This record gives sequence, C-alpha cells and structure tokens, in this order.
Amino acid sequence: MTYYWSFRVFADKNSNFYSTKNHNLTNFFPSDIVEMTINHLKHIIMEEKKEAREERNREKLANADWIMAEFYATWCPHCKRMQPIVEEFKKSMEGTLEVVQVDIDQESALADFYTIEMYPTFILLRKGEQLWRQSGELPLERLEKAVKEFKS
Repeated sequence: MTYYWSFRVFADKNSNFYSTKNHNLTNFFPSDIVEMTINHLKHIIMEEKKEAREERNREKLANADWIMAEFYATWCPHCKRMQPIVEEFKKSMEGTLEVVQVDIDQESALADFYTIEMYPTFILLRKGEQLWRQSGELPLERLEKAVKEFKS
C-alpha cells in the first residue's frame, strides 16, 4: 500500500525562498502540488544513515589502532558461508582488535577506495596502514594467525 503526502510549495519570484505556509499569492507565482510517498521518505532516511555509516567506517579504518575489515556482499554465497566464522572471529578478538563489516553494495565508495574486487576480502589495518589482505573463504585459524603475526 502506498500513501501520498501532498502540500503546496510557494516560491518568491525574487529569491530562493520556499514555504509550505499560505501567503499572499500576489508575491508568488503559481504553486505546484508536490507529492512524496512514505517510501520516498524512508529512502531519504536510509540514505542519510548509509552515508553516516560509511563516514563512520571510513574514519575507523583510517584511524583505528588495530582493525580487521571484512568487505562482503549480501548476495555472495562465499560471504554467507563466512558469516558464522566472522562472528566467531569477532568474539575471539574482543579486546584485541575491532572487526568491521562493510557491505560493498551499501558502502560502494569505501569499497572503491580499498579497491575491493573479490568478496569477501579481509584487510588488517593499523592507523590506516594495510598490513595484511586476503580474499575468499578463510578458516577462523587463518584470520587469527594474521592478527598474531602482526600484533606480536
């Protein structure tokens, strides 16, 4: 079911002033009816959240002391098989390093910045410097070994 929200928009001929209130129409040219769907409003909110998440993740990857990023896609069968392993890895690394999961469809600019071409791709970073990188399905032991190699 789609709901529509309609309101009048008035624009002053001599400025960029817009208002949804009733004004003396002699100062305004004819108004348009603007319709927005609730789905459109949800889309706007989701885009703002996506941009905030992407900026937060970009900041983490650039500045965190120790961080492992997993770049994945929700439609990728390899990524789906890695999900329980990544969850276990997060638990085993708690207090040692942060694990950030980056959905390449939601955060494409970040995936482009790190030149992600295969999924999943794991990158170990320290203060923005890439220390280790590997793509594909990996066992939990390989992820833990990568951290131990660089943290010891």
